Amino acid sequence: MLVAALTMPSCGRSAEKTATQAEPTTSVAPSPAAPLPNLVPTTTETPASLATVQEERRDLADLEQQYGQTSDPYEKMDTLRQISDWQNTAAIATLGRIFQSEASPELRCEVLGAVIGSEGNEASRLEILMAGLAPAQPLRVRQVAIAGLQAMETPEAKEVLQRMRNDTDPEIQAAAAEETGREP
Repeated sequence: MLVAALTMPSCGRSAEKTATQAEPTTSVAPSPAAPLPNLVPTTTETPASLATVQEERRDLADLEQQYGQTSDPYEKMDTLRQISDWQNTAAIATLGRIFQSEASPELRCEVLGAVIGSEGNEASRLEILMAGLAPAQPLRVRQVAIAGLQAMETPEAKEVLQRMRNDTDPEIQAAAAEETGREP
């Protein structure tokens, strides 16, 4: 009875499980249909951790489906928050798929914000932020991606920022120059 009362219906995890099990730190490969990011599973997982990873993937898949089924932007932002709370590779992969499928520039910025606020898997985060830099993206999405690259503070992100200083859009050049601390 107590466990049933503590179940969180929004993501399918019980409070009892959340309090007694640590978040797994294993890498999880996204579904084959997902072009972003390119992740590789680890081979040192135990049967118990594999079961946890499988449950986690189901929960994230449910959240991704929930995101796609609602048209309410506030519900979408809440779902993004729930996904980013996982703070792991599978969550970043989910955010990457959502970014690619989202039509709204405002919500794409929110997805990038969730990626920026996530920890770990720098290569996948960089890949998603680079997708936000594409010339076809609206200016605001590109600017958020530039801010995200600056926040990463990795050599790869700094290299991308340097390249963006030569973008064809003067506003992107200026944003990249500002984030790298130099004049355009």
